Amino acid sequence: MFRKNKAIDPVCGMGIEKDRISTTYEGATYYFCSEDCRMEFQKNPDKYLTRRTSDKKIETHRHSTHHCC
Repeated sequence: MFRKNKAIDPVCGMGIEKDRISTTYEGATYYFCSEDCRMEFQKNPDKYLTRRTSDKKIETHRHSTHHCC
């Protein structure tokens, strides 16, 4: 379980510190390991939020040119 200063990047699933890159969506703050993950999230937030609540195994996002994880 993560401490209060930890978060999970909703795009790649990486555990990160909350002092990283962030954005707000529908009143909630989400944290990211890289600017690439933040930009990917902003293109379609519901895609990443829906898969996190699914009971299915989550596939991690593959970065095409940038490796953040």
